Amino acid sequence: MKRISSIIIAFVCLSGINTFCFGDNNDRTDINIYRHGPGPKDTGVTGFTSYYENGTLYLQFDEPEGIATITLTNLEACSSLTTSFMTDQPFSLFIGTAPATYIIEITTSTGNCYNATLTTF
Repeated sequence: MKRISSIIIAFVCLSGINTFCFGDNNDRTDINIYRHGPGPKDTGVTGFTSYYENGTLYLQFDEPEGIATITLTNLEACSSLTTSFMTDQPFSLFIGTAPATYIIEITTSTGNCYNATLTTF
């Protein structure tokens, strides 16, 4: 009987190992961030990688633009968060997993401005 319960426990643990140990790559949401503001305007998506995954916002500029200031406004909670980071290295910020819509605004020391909307589920 002890052996059967050990086998059942092992089966339950191993069947969930992909979710618990390795995570689920289907939770990644790419974010299209657009340039606006002074200077020549880009016609499309900016030159950096941005996505939301498991409660964390990730940003990485292709070309450094000095210091960036990001403001995230949570429309459901009527709250905002502002922080700064260097654009020559990847940036991540935990914003939580609760369903919400965020307005993302980024300004850099080179004078570029970017914005996007992120809806989490």
